[in-house]
Amino acid sequence: METGTDKYEISIAVATDYVVEQSEPDVGRYVFAYTITIANVGDKAARLLSRHWVITDANGKVQEVSGDGVVGEQPRLNPGESFRYSSGAVLETPVGAMQGRYRMQADNGTSFDAPIPPFTLAVPGVPPLAFAPPSALTCRSRAGTGQISFGGIRNRRPAGLL
Repeated sequence: METGTDKYEISIAVATDYVVEQSEPDVGRYVFAYTITIANVGDKAARLLSRHWVITDANGKVQEVSGDGVVGEQPRLNPGESFRYSSGAVLETPVGAMQGRYRMQADNGTSFDAPIPPFTLAVPGVPPLAFAPPSALTCRSRAGTGQISFGGIRNRRPAGLL
């Protein structure tokens, strides 16, 4: 979203892993970790206010998760800065997908959504769902949609060093 000469643009990169040690396939428990890097590639500082996730397993079971910030923080990103965190999801099937949005707010009070397109959570060797892209992707979005996440690893660095 651009307002006048203001450019609000957030880039999202996602990487996923299957966590064998915490999974119990015999009882329908598949644990996945994901790491998300949120980069401000616009020209205005913005704070991540909230997240909304839609998590879908291969049976069509949908879980929605919303909340303030990510990993207990509401990071403010200056242009060129990024924030990285890790979290996880538990599914009842060996494959599923996640998508969502982050609600952002620029210093001037303008709110916008940074979207996260669907990405796959899959046990290695299991074919991905038809509606989800590969489990590692980079997406750039212009303000107006949304983004969401959870977390563990937290750090900031210039966006060029992702």
